[in-house]
Parts: sequence; structure tokens; C-alpha cells
Amino acid sequence: MLDNELAVETPEHVELYFALASVGNRFLACTIDHIIQLLMIFFILLGVQFFDLSLTALGTRLGLNWVIAVVILIAFIIGFGYFAIFETVWSGQTLGKRWMRLRVVRQDGRPISFYEAMIRNLVRLVDMMPFPSYFVGIASIFFSQEYRRLGDYAAGTVVIKERSTEAPSFSELFESDQKLELHGTNESAAVVSISTYALRLISREEMKAVDAFLQRRARLETQRRQFLASRIAAPLMAKLQLPTNAAQYESFLEELHRQYTIQAKYLTK
Repeated sequence: MLDNELAVETPEHVELYFALASVGNRFLACTIDHIIQLLMIFFILLGVQFFDLSLTALGTRLGLNWVIAVVILIAFIIGFGYFAIFETVWSGQTLGKRWMRLRVVRQDGRPISFYEAMIRNLVRLVDMMPFPSYFVGIASIFFSQEYRRLGDYAAGTVVIKERSTEAPSFSELFESDQKLELHGTNESAAVVSISTYALRLISREEMKAVDAFLQRRARLETQRRQFLASRIAAPLMAKLQLPTNAAQYESFLEELHRQYTIQAKYLTK
């Protein structure tokens, strides 16, 4: 393992490695986010001013105090809610992090929830001290082995950099019209198109079977493992109208489980 990598052991006792985001990447992502926040406030203020002028033209004016109150409320919502909302909805990413290919995850590699997103961004007020230099946060990152600021320590999170050579995502795997070559095999299979709502076709009971298999497979004999993988994966691939390929079963189940876990709270049955 390299010094700038995070090692996470899965329930199957397999170690996964995540590239940790550097100070430079995090600073650029944060700068982009703050610029977006300022632009949001600016355009909303223009709208408030236009609305106020429209009321004035109609002979009704709510006054400067009303405008100031709206401005303070908007600045508070954008300042405190921007990071927490985006990181919750986009599984650890804001607009700036998405641009820089960064993502916030828990220390065990799992996606963060609203709780972690809120905690790490409440502590951002301390990391920004002396305002708005981020001196405390940057110092914390420099002295942390995992490049964590105080907000990350409080929420139990780390910021990773998504590798361009990582396995394709669920959407890339099934929406690409190119060939996907499986790791460890010389076989390749045609990848067919699938709708954005494909995950909704998978029931919770089916995902329980997938989860149970992935947790137990390391303790199974090879023949039994392959048999169970085929029994679980083949019907799901058929449901999603994917060509079945024995060499793909476990890879398919792994990626299906990963994406389902990330998006589970947005799926309704």
C-alpha cells in the first residue's frame, strides 16, 4: 500500500485501496464550490432586488429590513446547506468535487449519509479559521496520515480521488456500446443498453440474496461458489435483458450490489 492510499478490508477479507485526495485537489474543489456559492447568492440577490423594485413600481415597498432579512436567510441556507445537501444527494460529491473527481466516503469505504455530511460541514466553520483562510483545515490535512481535516475526524470520513482506471460504474457497464474485457479472463462480452431505472427492477429480496452470497463466497468451495453465482446472477441478468456469461457473474453481482447500496435510499418499491 502507498502512503497516499486508504486500505479497506471487506467482509470477504479482501483489501480495497482508495487513492486519497491531495491538499491541492481538495483546495481547487473547495474553491470551485465557494465560487458557485457566491454566484448563487449573487443571482438570487438580483432576483430579490428585481422583486423589490417590482413592488415599488406597484406602489408597495416592503423596505430595506425585508431585503436584508432575505439576504441573511439565503446566505445561511447556501453557506450551510450547499455542501451537506450535495454530498448527501450525490453520495459524497459536490459540484467542485465532481469536477475534480473527488468523493467523500466513510472510513470503511461506504457512502456517507446526511449525518456525516452535516457533521463534517458544521465543523467546516472551525476549519475555515481564521476566516476564510482554511488555515486550521489545511494544517490538519498536512499533519494527518489520511489527509483529513477536523470535519473529517468529527464525521469519520475521508476524501478520495476516483481513479480513471477503476472498474466502470454500473451505468457505464450497461450503457456503453463498446466491449468490456473482464479482469482475469480473456473473454469479452457485448454490453447492451439499459435504462436509468434498471435498479428499480431488482427487488429487495433479490438484493438480500446478492448480499448473502457476496458475504459468504470467500468461505465456499470453488464449484459451489460458481454454482451459486450463476443461480443468482443469471436470472437478474435476464431480467435486465443482459447477455448471460458465466465469466461475468461475480463481477456483475459486485457492481450491482455497489450501485444498489449507493442508491438504495432513492429507490422505491
